[in-house]
Amino acid sequence: MADMTEERSHEDICRGYFQLGELEIQVGETQTIIPQQRTHCACAYLFKLVDGELVLAAFPEESGGFTSRRSRDGGHTWRDAPVWPTWCAYQFPDGELIQVHSHFLTDTDQEGVYETVLDRSMDNGYSYQRETVQLIGVPTLAPEINKPGRPRYVDHSIVALRDGSLLAGALAKFASDRQPKERSFVVRSTDRGRTWHYVSTVAFDLTPGDARRLDGFGEPSLQTLPNGEILCFMRSGGTSDGKHWPLYMSRSNDDGKTWSHADPIADRGVFPTSCLMSNGVLVVSYGRPGDWLAFSLDMGHTWIGHFCLRQGPQHTDCSYYDAVAEVAPDTLLVAYGCTDHNDSWQAELLGTFITVKRS
Repeated sequence: MADMTEERSHEDICRGYFQLGELEIQVGETQTIIPQQRTHCACAYLFKLVDGELVLAAFPEESGGFTSRRSRDGGHTWRDAPVWPTWCAYQFPDGELIQVHSHFLTDTDQEGVYETVLDRSMDNGYSYQRETVQLIGVPTLAPEINKPGRPRYVDHSIVALRDGSLLAGALAKFASDRQPKERSFVVRSTDRGRTWHYVSTVAFDLTPGDARRLDGFGEPSLQTLPNGEILCFMRSGGTSDGKHWPLYMSRSNDDGKTWSHADPIADRGVFPTSCLMSNGVLVVSYGRPGDWLAFSLDMGHTWIGHFCLRQGPQHTDCSYYDAVAEVAPDTLLVAYGCTDHNDSWQAELLGTFITVKRS
């Protein structure tokens, strides 16, 4: 469980340094990476390719994908790059890159089979071949039209399991669910993303109303650990008027077949993204309201140092969708959108370097 009383405010961050037991945190330079643009979602997406190159992407208002920039020097300098298709990506050690789109899962004429879109690249994401892929053995999903704003799609992480197969998070409402809330589940591929098979539900919520969780469990973000365990971070709610519900986490030690009880690890959290640093520190970014980070020294069993990196105006549609990656030993890059104070449809993408050391 998290100690959610251990919070650091924006004022702490402005001082540039603080210490939590054996953890030393130094906040460094902030730079504008993608200039201000009109967007319906002030989100940041950060992906580290197998050759170490960074891709930072933002979602423009009219798009067949994400505006992106790339860096070969750990995020210090950036250059324009081709459109990045979506935020659910995995790159195999041999360089083949796949990205599953956040298109709604479409029905087929086969029971338990749904389809979505995948882009495959053999040149580090400079060109793609598009495929239709199937999810097989999925319990019957509720039609999306029955609850506007309750989507069903493969969400924003794909990880490799110990046997080399892939596990991806997805969210939807099952037809059997009596409450209009999302559930998070996982699907597995043994053929490099061409087909996916339902494995298990991570968490679901049949509690009436929104007193405990507005959305149920959604936006699942997976993180593998050195011992083979898998963590799944999940949003439970967060609205544009500042109301928020906890960020949850569940753990699997059998490749996603079963999951622990989902427990809250922060008092809020949309679009969680995690990073396991080379020094053994586990980091999760989350938001709304504010752009937040938290740290774990014991592989996610306890969490410390919750702090708000930035507070700012709320975007018209959605905001505080953040990303984090280790760009050098003991060094993180945190990326986040910054909405214009005078025009809530405009946002730029910022990146802040943070040094995290174990003393």
